[in-house]
Amino acid sequence: FSRAGWISASLGSTILRAETAAIAATAIAMSELS
Repeated sequence: FSRAGWISASLGSTILRAETAAIAATAIAMSELS
């Protein structure tokens, strides 16, 4: 995956792509604020 240019972020044992991590962080923030 690294050779293909993917950027990954580690969240415990779950590995997410940077785009997925941004969406997840936004969803968590919105649920905390509402």
